[in-house]
Amino acid sequence: MTTAALTRGERRPLSDLTHQTTVEVSLDSGLDGADVSVFGLDAERRLRDDRYFQFFNQPESPSSEVTTTSTPNCTRADFRVDLARLPQEVARLVFVVTHDTGPFGAARAGTWVLRAGGQELARYTFDGRDFQAEQAVMIAELYRHGGGWRLQAVGQGFNGGLQALLEYFGGEASQEAPASPAPTPAVPPVSLKKQAQVRLDKRIEQDAPQLVNLVKAATVSLEKRGLGEHTARVALALDISGSMTDEYRSGAVQALVERALALATRFDDDGVIDVFTFGQGAYHAGTVDIGSLTGYVNRMRVRFEGGTNYGKVMALIRRHYFGDAPSRSRALSQPTPVYVMFVTDGATQDRAVTEQQMRDSAFEPIFWKLMGIEQGGYGSEFQFLERLDDLKGRFLDNADFFKVRAPIKITDAELYELLLHEYDVWITQARAKGMLPPQG
Repeated sequence: MTTAALTRGERRPLSDLTHQTTVEVSLDSGLDGADVSVFGLDAERRLRDDRYFQFFNQPESPSSEVTTTSTPNCTRADFRVDLARLPQEVARLVFVVTHDTGPFGAARAGTWVLRAGGQELARYTFDGRDFQAEQAVMIAELYRHGGGWRLQAVGQGFNGGLQALLEYFGGEASQEAPASPAPTPAVPPVSLKKQAQVRLDKRIEQDAPQLVNLVKAATVSLEKRGLGEHTARVALALDISGSMTDEYRSGAVQALVERALALATRFDDDGVIDVFTFGQGAYHAGTVDIGSLTGYVNRMRVRFEGGTNYGKVMALIRRHYFGDAPSRSRALSQPTPVYVMFVTDGATQDRAVTEQQMRDSAFEPIFWKLMGIEQGGYGSEFQFLERLDDLKGRFLDNADFFKVRAPIKITDAELYELLLHEYDVWITQARAKGMLPPQG
């Protein structure tokens, strides 16, 4: 992997690293008197074991998989991480900087540098212009993805310092940890969206009680990412190739529709999903909402087809939301983003068309969440979807891929973490590119 200069929010795969590789990270906060540390989190961004919080009073993890040279008020620190020895439950390493008073808006230029074998792999440079009165900042993270590792330049600040970070990650401050004052949260008025969601929740309790717990799980994942007030239009694209027959007949697809609709009720106070299907062709199957949810998939009366074309349905979805699906070279601005949950169990027959659709849609406020279902001899290889996830040369990285095994037994909490992974980063980048309005 060649040296990569990262911008805020950017992600990169560590394609040249193996699980046997030890990496070194150096972090200069750019702010005198700051403290530097690293959190080892699970896949749901929770600190399940506080022994994987490395700072000046706890410089080593239990088996020295993570070590640091951090000292109090060190401003900068070095870390050494043995990726091979990290337990599987440690899915993320988040490098943070905290200060008792801050603000990080006064910081000079700081750097986060990743090295392996003496070679610099990536560098993220930041300064006070990226922040304001924050007392804690998540600078960057390494995380598991598709059997390997990725890195991300985060640059997200917290006004409450270390205490706010610990609460965000589900931990508690100890006397040994560098102390920061707890934030004093403002009490905002109830928004119109929240009022509408209260009314929607009453409908859910009455007409679709199976969604109550799903909505709660979706809300937790959204609020962890600061998306509790976020609005988006939601689309569901379902594979109807013949190999998906068992998933439809077993009720697995109906369960996915229910989980997707629960998320949609948080994104859109109308609680409606646009449904598209694709096999050899591509079709708009109408909408599903709270009132039509029960038995929805059975009423679809799907006719399974003997082929799969992603590109056709991607173009259909783009035309539905943007009026056309042209080849673009300039950003399209709209007030509301589109979130697409794209479900398939196998490869496409129109790879070139699909890649072009992905590149063109990168100029539009649309995010593709690609979900692969592995089942027996079908759908066991998703190299092309992984390629779409990391497709180079796009205006903006507008897709994320994950896979699950059939029958689908993943918990609701795990699924929503996967469904929202990287979406919040894309929202930030789309705003920066002018595709979405600034956060108000």
